[in-house]
Amino acid sequence: MKTKTETPQIYEKVLTVAMRNLRQVGCAFKIVDADGNFYEHDIDRVMSKSRSSHKFEYGAVRATYLDYIRNLEAGQVANIPFDSEVPPTATQSGACAWMSENWGAGTYTTHVNRGKQVIEILRLE
Repeated sequence: MKTKTETPQIYEKVLTVAMRNLRQVGCAFKIVDADGNFYEHDIDRVMSKSRSSHKFEYGAVRATYLDYIRNLEAGQVANIPFDSEVPPTATQSGACAWMSENWGAGTYTTHVNRGKQVIEILRLE
């Protein structure tokens, strides 16, 4: 790889523009050029941030809906009761993801019926 003294100035311009663009979109970065020079911006913010924990235990959301929809046939309705630990929006979202993956998008419709404390799912196809 060429050292900075051997490279055209356009490389330096590209690096400067890239760093400016990364800063403008709020990115932290650490770059090492061909000569081994370091360029960094706000790297401590990213490196010190700990990984966020998940809101629910693995499989907890899936357990709230899977038994109700796994064998649902076209034209049938499933009523998934609200879970005390998992909010209805998380259950509905998880169920929609599972149905889209297994049945395809547009093959079902959902509704949160707060009066009956259930999530209604109608399989269309």
